[in-house]
Amino acid sequence: MPAIIVNLLLAACGGEGFAPEPRPIGVGERFTLTAGAVESPAVPCGARATAPYGVHLELFVDAWVVLVPSGIGIRQPWSGSVPYVESGACEHAIVTREPTGVIEVAGSGHTLGDLFAVWGQPVGREGFATYRGPVTAHVNGRLWEGDPAAIPLNHHAQIVLQVGQPRIRPHAAYTFPVGL
Repeated sequence: MPAIIVNLLLAACGGEGFAPEPRPIGVGERFTLTAGAVESPAVPCGARATAPYGVHLELFVDAWVVLVPSGIGIRQPWSGSVPYVESGACEHAIVTREPTGVIEVAGSGHTLGDLFAVWGQPVGREGFATYRGPVTAHVNGRLWEGDPAAIPLNHHAQIVLQVGQPRIRPHAAYTFPVGL
């Protein structure tokens, strides 16, 4: 294929193989992920030992935005105004309170695999949640070459997981709410 055609194709996809911008939030059953907390002794639920810090997670499927649901890691019954979850019967060290992708993490040493375990969803090189296909992961704008489950949930990390085509240029940073 002549170089000019390749360059034009890349330009139409936002350069370097990326779409110029994500599609809107996906609508319908395909793009609706449920929240909650796994009830298992292997995933303890209790009082937080430390103040939480924020991590931001963005999910894309075929360039469609997939919302990270509120209520991950918070056992029902929930209190709050839909779609926000203020509290519940008990909370894990990793929770979401709103569908913005902001994850509250208490303690250290947690990974993205821990978030998905609390959520009761799979994550790995071949998919995440209900989506299957090779996963492209970025942390703070840089390609993550390992298993996405091993991504550390570090203070103010910006994590992007994608399945399908086209890919979205990953964000390198996120502006967190005050206090996280």
